[in-house]
Amino acid sequence: MSRPAVADFVDSFFTNTLFQADDKLAASVLATELASDANIVVRCLLPPLTQFPCSDYLSIKINGTSLTGSDFVNLITTQFRSAFSASIVEIKDLNIATTNDSGSTGVVGQWTAYVTKGKEDGKEIKQSATTIVKVEERDGKNVVTGLWEAQTVEES
Repeated sequence: MSRPAVADFVDSFFTNTLFQADDKLAASVLATELASDANIVVRCLLPPLTQFPCSDYLSIKINGTSLTGSDFVNLITTQFRSAFSASIVEIKDLNIATTNDSGSTGVVGQWTAYVTKGKEDGKEIKQSATTIVKVEERDGKNVVTGLWEAQTVEES
């Protein structure tokens, strides 16, 4: 059985918003592929005294709480992308449940290992995230309507 298109959509969404260097492309993808009413929950699991991108999230008290689509876009475009670059090490599909016959919508669970690098200090941090992403069709195009994420940092 071939991989459903919804999983490729999720890969493309994250690759274009987090794991490539073009800020304009990231902003464009967030504007067109993230529903304004998306339900977003980010949970960051921090080892003691570790500094990494998630610490910015904690300082604005959204650890484990819901975000609006505009909050998430702001977080990615003005906080994360301005301070860090990131590269994918590995992506594993955990579960894919399609909701239409073509396989273009549904819910995708993935585990991703990645490395973030501070733009100022060059410090590299190994991280991973488990995500569950809901994709629906609206006005003839696919959009992310739900995103649940738990992030961890590999201790040095």
